[in-house]
Amino acid sequence: MSYIRKFFLTMYIYLLISYYRRLVSSEINWGDLEKKLKKMRREEATVDNAAYTHELVKMVHQIGAYQRNLSNSCLVLSITAFHLLQKSNLNATFCIGVQKYPIFYSHAWIEHKENPIHEDHKNIKKLTKILEV
Repeated sequence: MSYIRKFFLTMYIYLLISYYRRLVSSEINWGDLEKKLKKMRREEATVDNAAYTHELVKMVHQIGAYQRNLSNSCLVLSITAFHLLQKSNLNATFCIGVQKYPIFYSHAWIEHKENPIHEDHKNIKKLTKILEV
């Protein structure tokens, strides 16, 4: 990837993270969020390039790490990555899972062929999926 293209992709990712951060920081209506994600999903997403999928998700996480006070960071970063992957016509699944016991915990992540990307597989296995788009 050329330096110029990588620069513009980095700026685009930064702006997307900022946009979804504002969207998520306002009161979340989960039904509307699910509808937006399903609308974003491309049924014709047939490109199955695992390396590029992993690289895009990694870039989103790296750029997100530089933004301060990123509340709901896993949700914001996962929505941003899902948006980019769908725009790039790459197969990916957006997931949200919860753990109720011993303490409540929720997490959002991206999967490729049912394998979490840029995530700790042990922690993901402990969660019960409540949303998969």
